[in-house]
Amino acid sequence: LNEPQTFSKSAAESWGYQEKSTMFQNVINPQGFDAAPFQDCLETAESLGYTITTMAELGNTDQAKRAFWEALDDADEDTPLIDYFGRMSFDDYCRIEFDSEVYDPEGYFVVAFGNLVVGTSSVHKLSKDYDGEMYVGFTGVRPDHRGKGLATAVKVRALEYAKQMNCHKLKTGNDTSNGPMRAINKKLGFSEEEFQFFMVKEFEEEQE
Repeated sequence: LNEPQTFSKSAAESWGYQEKSTMFQNVINPQGFDAAPFQDCLETAESLGYTITTMAELGNTDQAKRAFWEALDDADEDTPLIDYFGRMSFDDYCRIEFDSEVYDPEGYFVVAFGNLVVGTSSVHKLSKDYDGEMYVGFTGVRPDHRGKGLATAVKVRALEYAKQMNCHKLKTGNDTSNGPMRAINKKLGFSEEEFQFFMVKEFEEEQE
């Protein structure tokens, strides 16, 4: 099978599938989020020459959209399980994200180092009929800029935005194979509960 399929775990195991990772749903009420304990993270990023801004502040131009996606694509290259889920092209990302009816450039954050976008995070409504629930999309930093607290810093800005939007339930996803981001979510106060299991069965290629 080339596409992820949904079965019960026991059924998948009986068919020879093995668990690759446990997927979690992470939830927080941004109204109770206090950014004060993370100010040192934001200040450190600034002292190192990084700026956290938004797509709106960058003008929401085609050039900015391309830079956002390039940083995301670079950061996503070594995301655990990416070989199974696949990477998204720029055109597909535009169609799903930037062209969405719920896209708000104020909620799409970038970490810039000079003229280079090196990290991203995004928050969006779940539908145009906003009911106070939002979702954090991909948060990541280019490999050669990691280890400086940038992912935490940009996600703090995302949480502050959700709080300003009167969001009362902010959700995101994570799994056991992505320990660093899982640790960040816990540090920021997201609760965590098992959502599903990612199961894989490998098939040997037939010899001609």
